[in-house]
Amino acid sequence: MDAVALASVITSGVIGAAGIGLAAWNAQKERDTRREDRDADARAELVRRGAEVIGPILTVLSTIEPDRIALNAGPSSSKRIDDAQYRFGELREPLAAFALSHPSPLVLDLAGQFDAAVDSAITQTGLLRDTDNGKKQRDVARKEHDKARQIAGLLHRAMREW
Repeated sequence: MDAVALASVITSGVIGAAGIGLAAWNAQKERDTRREDRDADARAELVRRGAEVIGPILTVLSTIEPDRIALNAGPSSSKRIDDAQYRFGELREPLAAFALSHPSPLVLDLAGQFDAAVDSAITQTGLLRDTDNGKKQRDVARKEHDKARQIAGLLHRAMREW
């Protein structure tokens, strides 16, 4: 075999090996892209599920905002608070189930803090109807509402960034 033929065979072999290597690299890259897409879809689904759980709880809080309750004191405010307690009772289990299913321990911790903060906000707002010291109690209730909303923000961020 002369040198030109030998060089041609070697070149063909190198090109063939490079082609096989490129095909294998492309296949791996495609698998990685599909896995990343599945992971992104799973993350987006967790964030969506979390929003479906947290959103209604924030709505409960907004219906008993302390200033609104204090300004509209009376039977309708009392009913709002009772309704909020009942509705939050229904929403606690989905919150706990979501937090337990989330892979981040931070989400579980923040969900527990959020649960306690919302419960306290509802309780403190409820005390507006039972106390003579309305302004002081309204300030306490407002702080509890703010704390619950702040924790909700941290929880939402933890759900997205895990």
